[in-house]
Amino acid sequence: MPRVRNQRQFEIDQQRALEAALSLLAENGARGATLRSIASHCGISLSKLVALFPTKDALLASCFESVVARDIERLTRLLDEVESSGATKEVLPKFLWAWCGESGGNRRADSQALLEVFLTAMSNPEHSELCKTWLLAYRDSLRELGSRIKVPANAMDVLGFQLLAERSFMISCAGSATYQIVAEAGLNLACDRYLGLNRLPFDAGMSDVVSRFLIDVVAQQNIQTPLTRGEETKQRIIDAAAAIVESDGLSAVTNRAVAEQAGISLALTTYHFDSVSDLAFAGMLALFERINSGSRVSDNPIHISDEIGGLLNRSKQPKGVGRLVDDISEISLAASRGRATEEMALALRQQVGSVTF
Repeated sequence: MPRVRNQRQFEIDQQRALEAALSLLAENGARGATLRSIASHCGISLSKLVALFPTKDALLASCFESVVARDIERLTRLLDEVESSGATKEVLPKFLWAWCGESGGNRRADSQALLEVFLTAMSNPEHSELCKTWLLAYRDSLRELGSRIKVPANAMDVLGFQLLAERSFMISCAGSATYQIVAEAGLNLACDRYLGLNRLPFDAGMSDVVSRFLIDVVAQQNIQTPLTRGEETKQRIIDAAAAIVESDGLSAVTNRAVAEQAGISLALTTYHFDSVSDLAFAGMLALFERINSGSRVSDNPIHISDEIGGLLNRSKQPKGVGRLVDDISEISLAASRGRATEEMALALRQQVGSVTF
């Protein structure tokens, strides 16, 4: 009998530790959530925490597993809700948006942890398997949702990519009402197009809100204005930062690396940019401008199935697109934790939005 009681207490303490770890993970990230801080947060000694979880990796792995399990369970409940309500594909966008919105609300901490799983997957084999399990379950759940309302699997795959992107931005941009309005409008447009709803586009007022929020890269490129010598130097610096982000990632951007890439003095980089983060961010935006200018969907008539296939199999993207996914996720996480400005994450979403639309 005592053994059972001790086992029960062991499980209670484990759950307390997991909840504390998730809270600190959401607040400080995997690096900032230490065993000592977790023990203090849940009110147990460090030695007792080590008895529950021998290493920090073991604790974080259990934390990630519980978050993935909850996300899959939430998707299952979404399927049940759609079925029990008798929802048709006309109503599906509302269900998807409600689910997406949770990432900026009552499931924000879980969403932050899921991004951590995604970001650490490439360097941690254990996290990689967990990330694969999560994404496959996510894909299969959306496909099952589509099958119940007679929507092709490949259409649900495209919508699934969009939902993943918006869930990552929701944790940092949910404070902007304009973002939420525009993101929901983008999801509705995608659903109308790929679910074959053929509904009327939104009114002129909504179109104006969208156009003011999104960055019109084409219009920017068509404006030819002479640059002063200082502006030319700053543009060279930005182009050099963009090249480094594309080839080596956001973390590789330093004042010295940019100066060498641009062929200018180190002092000029610090003169034009107050911090390395501002410089790296400017490079990211410049790279987005190049990506966006070549990524718009053609206005010419095309069969939807061909278009979906092109979106899923596109191979002629700039080299840095895959790396940018990681960089965007890191910035969104940093902004959600107060380590980067919300304006930075919102500006990235404005750039991404021009691709979406």
